[in-house]
Amino acid sequence: SISETQQQQADTITTLLKQAQQYSYIGPIYFYEIMDNGTNLANPENNFGLITQAGVPKLAYTALKNFMTAASATTAA
Repeated sequence: SISETQQQQADTITTLLKQAQQYSYIGPIYFYEIMDNGTNLANPENNFGLITQAGVPKLAYTALKNFMTAASATTAA
């Protein structure tokens, strides 16, 4: 399988968001899919989503949510 684990996906997203916050030359960040488009863990195309096909938030969703919550608290202060 060449798919990332949920933890690897969450770590990658967290790193990307932190770098984008740190470096002004990084433009908008787009996520490929909100929801997984399949359930085959061996097929990477099925697993890019932030939530599973069953609607369950993945670790990447939680990482994004936590980052956005912290960022909004920082800018509001």
